[in-house]
Amino acid sequence: MLVERARQQVLLIEESATLRYVLLKVLPKEGYEFVALEAFDAAYDALNNADNLFRAVIIGWPNYNNHTEVDRLLALMEDIEHTDIPVLVLSRDTDVEVLSWMNHRPYTALIPWENYQESVSALQKLLSPKIQLKHKSPICTSESPMRILLVDDSPSIRHYFQRLLNRYGYQTETANTVDSAFEMALQQPFDLAIIDYFMPDKYGSVLCQKLRDDPRTSQIRTAVITGTYLDEIIKDCLEAGALECMFKNEGEELFLARIASMGRAIDVQNHIETERKRLAGILESVGEGVYGVDNEGLVTFVNSAALNIVGKLEMKNVIGKNAKSVFHYHTKNSALSHDRLYRAYGNSIELRCWETSFKHESGTPVPIECTVYPLKINGEQEGSVIAFRDVSERKVLEEKLHWQATHDHLT
Repeated sequence: MLVERARQQVLLIEESATLRYVLLKVLPKEGYEFVALEAFDAAYDALNNADNLFRAVIIGWPNYNNHTEVDRLLALMEDIEHTDIPVLVLSRDTDVEVLSWMNHRPYTALIPWENYQESVSALQKLLSPKIQLKHKSPICTSESPMRILLVDDSPSIRHYFQRLLNRYGYQTETANTVDSAFEMALQQPFDLAIIDYFMPDKYGSVLCQKLRDDPRTSQIRTAVITGTYLDEIIKDCLEAGALECMFKNEGEELFLARIASMGRAIDVQNHIETERKRLAGILESVGEGVYGVDNEGLVTFVNSAALNIVGKLEMKNVIGKNAKSVFHYHTKNSALSHDRLYRAYGNSIELRCWETSFKHESGTPVPIECTVYPLKINGEQEGSVIAFRDVSERKVLEEKLHWQATHDHLT
């Protein structure tokens, strides 16, 4: 004889009969038996009953100030006997205290009422053992977790995404306006800013552009999140510097996958920037003057020692300029040697201990000795690197020795 399997019970708490009806129409019925209640006291008694078979709890959250009996229900669901029961909260604009409770309770999800259709997939995920295990394994496993600034004017949205991101190992701070978010970005080091597009004061794209254009915050990558799909919005966000345009109705897995993808890109970019700074530090520590040119002879980098030798104060007056006009000192007698040096730029020509003169900012020549190395990247010629040093003192000493060698000291 076949024995019918007991249906799994889900407790639904919602004071509005209309909303209870909507939820019961939307939520899947197969395999579940919904017990719908409108009072939190009744829900407390039902959940506190030792014989209850509830697999999950769905709460349509009311105005917290008008329902102080919610405290008893919250305390009960924090008991060790009930912490493993998944809770799905639907909220119009949840009180901060309730959201703080959600932040430290496991197996709890928040969905805005306007996105109530997502409650179907959310309930299935909460009741899936695999999903519950995945919640315990953070995506962000690096030694330095990605630091995220989340900007949204809705408290429920802010706390929902903050809780989700923190659960997966990210460090998340929130702001509710464009201006307050920018001030936080100036004061704290963030890797990524996730910004709501439709903000009351300014569009989120304004903050993207502001963060991108300010040197103090230009290292922060940005992504925009919105509930509205419009080509104009996506175009506006990307033009403002956003890496991604995400949508609030996307599932958690897709949202987290996007964040993880941006995190990997940020890690690569940070590694490149760290390596660039390391190489720049090495370049600055070299006592000799060093500069690089591309295949056209334009200066691509220069160190402080090179600027000091030729008396130039600012790097911006050298980068991108023709090295021949910036460094070379031209006279009729030196034209041949400079032509040879210039011909080495961008070609596979190597010069060692080549002596010539460079032009000081004052207009006087500076005798130098230089070495030219071809710069090849992936087998392709990408320019040349020139290392040089001031040999003025050596030249003076050589002239003295030459004079002494050619003059009789008795005459």
